[in-house]
Amino acid sequence: MTGDPQGSGVGVSRGSIIEAARAGSARVVGVTAPAGYGKSILLAQWAGAEHRVVAIVRLDRSDDDVDRFLDVLATAFFNAVRTPESSRTTTAPGAWVVGAHRLAAAMSACRRPFVLFIDDVHVLRSPSCQEVLRMVVAAVPSGSQVVTASRHSQPHLSRLRAGGDAAELTSDQLAFGMREARAVFAKAGVELDRAEAERVVVATEGWPVGIALAARAGLPSPSAVRGDDRHIADYFEAEVLAPLTPALRAFLRRSAVLDRLGGGVCDAVLARRDSAARLREVESSVLFVAPVGPGRSWYRHHRLFREFLLADLRREDTDVVRGLHGRAAGWFESAGAPEVAVEHLLTTDEHDWTARLVGSTAPRAWQAGEVATVERWLATLGDDQIAAHPRLAVVQGWVATLTGRPAVAERWLAHLDGESTLETALAPEVAMLRSAMCPGGPDRALRDARFAVESLDRWSGRRMVARALCGEAHLLLGESDEAVESLERAARQAQQERRHDVAMSALATLAWISMDRGAWDEGADHVRGCLAALEALRPAPHPSTLLAHAASARGHLRRGDSSAAVRDLASAVATRGVSTYARPFPAVKGRLETAKLLWATGDHAGARALVRELHDIVLERPDVGVLRGEFDGFIEMMQGGPEPGRDTVTAPLTPAELRVLPYLQTHLTIAQIGERLFVSRNTANSEIASIYRKLGVSSRGDAVVRATVLGLLSQ
Repeated sequence: MTGDPQGSGVGVSRGSIIEAARAGSARVVGVTAPAGYGKSILLAQWAGAEHRVVAIVRLDRSDDDVDRFLDVLATAFFNAVRTPESSRTTTAPGAWVVGAHRLAAAMSACRRPFVLFIDDVHVLRSPSCQEVLRMVVAAVPSGSQVVTASRHSQPHLSRLRAGGDAAELTSDQLAFGMREARAVFAKAGVELDRAEAERVVVATEGWPVGIALAARAGLPSPSAVRGDDRHIADYFEAEVLAPLTPALRAFLRRSAVLDRLGGGVCDAVLARRDSAARLREVESSVLFVAPVGPGRSWYRHHRLFREFLLADLRREDTDVVRGLHGRAAGWFESAGAPEVAVEHLLTTDEHDWTARLVGSTAPRAWQAGEVATVERWLATLGDDQIAAHPRLAVVQGWVATLTGRPAVAERWLAHLDGESTLETALAPEVAMLRSAMCPGGPDRALRDARFAVESLDRWSGRRMVARALCGEAHLLLGESDEAVESLERAARQAQQERRHDVAMSALATLAWISMDRGAWDEGADHVRGCLAALEALRPAPHPSTLLAHAASARGHLRRGDSSAAVRDLASAVATRGVSTYARPFPAVKGRLETAKLLWATGDHAGARALVRELHDIVLERPDVGVLRGEFDGFIEMMQGGPEPGRDTVTAPLTPAELRVLPYLQTHLTIAQIGERLFVSRNTANSEIASIYRKLGVSSRGDAVVRATVLGLLSQ
């Protein structure tokens, strides 16, 4: 009998699995899983818990002879049910069909409920032995069971499963969870907390032997277990690869360069034509390769097994490995999966190819929230390769602006501006990066964005980015009508093409324009759209997230929902880290509007903290157009408000006060305001007095000015 390392499942009860299998109606239970999943241990625990007659057969390679196999089965069964020697049927060698029928008849007629356990069924390769097994399991009477354990698929289960007479336990059911992992480590003298236990289970995919070996390895971090660790590698070599043919070993080793295995890609990478059939063979052998998704056309290696195979492959020849990755990259690029192609190219020396593919793929990756993936690609390539390929420098500049690293963004923009031989197709990309970073002020930003719109192909998805940048530049110049036109076109296209990053940024800006104009319903629609785009974009960071949360807070405050406004403001403050002077429009606009709303809700300390950050941003980007005037106006208002340290923090306006506030902009008398709101003159007067007190003013005109600065009234 082959099996797990001694003690791999000791102390871990599989009682719940066993009880479910015993209580079911299936007369035959197949336990099918790769080496190390505790199949033998499960059978032993099951046998120990049985009240029925138990017969146990442990097979080895010598039992793959039909006469011997039949004799082993018959002996185990008759001994278990205590059939006298004189009553046992015997069969002459070579007459196994007769013997199988006699054994099946004896089992079918047995009045005592029994369980026949047959372990290591995978050693039976002979068709005759498989037929004997099929005949025996088909004869099991009601109330009795046969339990077969195998590392390979079990054909005898197919017919019985269709009739509801067979059940199968696979690696999915046998895999350890956190409870079992903690028990294994506790036996090894290591106590795991829940978080570390979860990481161990993820790293090993619940493979019981992998967990047991990790517990004994004395690793600094138990979840750092890898397939190329010595003990795990030795196990894979002895228990999984050793019995295989050289051809199958080579197939498994070389296909390990692929995250996902399919017939087409394996044929291309391994230069063969039979990969689909070979994958089906591997699956039926249950060799730590499992199907992915419906149709059984794609497969994947167990994580630790793949790490083991890759380490083995790299020892063979690094040039061979690079060649395999190169062919894989070509196949995936042709198949429309450039992100996967990039992952393969990063292990080769195909730098020009890698630069081209990263440059064209990165925008799609970061719009899908994979900014960290693009960062990893660039880190793997290194600064020398980025400097040698302007397209990569553009990508690095954009990634730096999106992740709040202004010094890095400026470095690569300066590098690009210093390029004397920039290819024509790249000029609009550099112009958009410069427009987004706005180092030369809004006039230059608008010229750059317009150049990009005019230079890019009409079908290019990058045009929507250029249009959105046009909108930002127009707004910085105080040209709100032109800004709306550009932003609306960008938002529509972004929503149609599911460019959530562009949609969120454009709609957040449109929301502020609408609310500043007093079009509150329109602004609310834009806020809903930008929040939907933001939700689709999570968890990727984005500089305009600050602006989106602030817009939502302003809408809530307008409707009198101060609690929701405070939550949105907290989100705005929490996400401002990536909003830096590398993207000055959302950084300044977002902080300024958030500061106003914090002041309006009584958080003067929070507002002052954002103002200090704004001072730092404006030092780096002094020309931020009309936002500079708004910033100076807010500072002037603050200086006329409560002094730091005084206990005069105002409370937020109530819903009733927010309803009164817009009428202070009119020439209506207090009595007329009360009539419009269906309240008495005294009620209107008291609400107006409360507004004055909370805003720290003493006149109607001052209240309007301060409420406008704070964003509570439209400009």
